[in-house]
Amino acid sequence: MAERDVEKIALGMVETKGLVGAIEAADAMVK
Repeated sequence: MAERDVEKIALGMVETKGLVGAIEAADAMVK
């Protein structure tokens, strides 16, 4: 996954669910 994609996903998570959503998304990707 490119860094640009990660940034877009991170921004999207912050906008929609906030910091908690971003952490949950990152945790889900690791699993």
